[in-house]
Amino acid sequence: SIASYRMCGNGSAGGIVGWASVCTISNCYNAGTITNEKYEYSARSGGIAGAVSSGSAIGNCYNTAAVSAKMYSKPDSAYAGGIVGAAYSGTVQSCYGIGTVTATVQNTDGTAAAGGVVGLSDNSTIMDCYYLNVCSLGVGSGTDTATRCNEAQLKAPGTYLEFDFTNVW
Repeated sequence: SIASYRMCGNGSAGGIVGWASVCTISNCYNAGTITNEKYEYSARSGGIAGAVSSGSAIGNCYNTAAVSAKMYSKPDSAYAGGIVGAAYSGTVQSCYGIGTVTATVQNTDGTAAAGGVVGLSDNSTIMDCYYLNVCSLGVGSGTDTATRCNEAQLKAPGTYLEFDFTNVW
């Protein structure tokens, strides 16, 4: 069990994996705070994965902790998501996030995007995902198909229409 994780090196920070490429991650959760602070290159933080690419899939996962990405100096990007920080040609399906998510850049030429499920969705599929209304968006940048819910809705099994409560949850 990890209580919190702070990333200061190159790359991506996630509760399960930093960067997932050509793989599947399923049936897992994160409850430890993820903090990613960078001075150069992009900061990508996710409750499950900092970034996914090349057809990777995240499924049947959830995050209950706070996630943050921050760029300090160069005009680069900060992406934070309750499940995935940045999804490049990946899939996120049947997941939910209930933690706070923030992305900030200090250089005005930089880009920041935060989402309750995914920070940046670039040519990716986000399906049957939910997030607590402490976040204003499900997908910070890209097509937002995630469902925003209040606490009562997230506690009701009827909210999760596509979740497999018999074999998975």
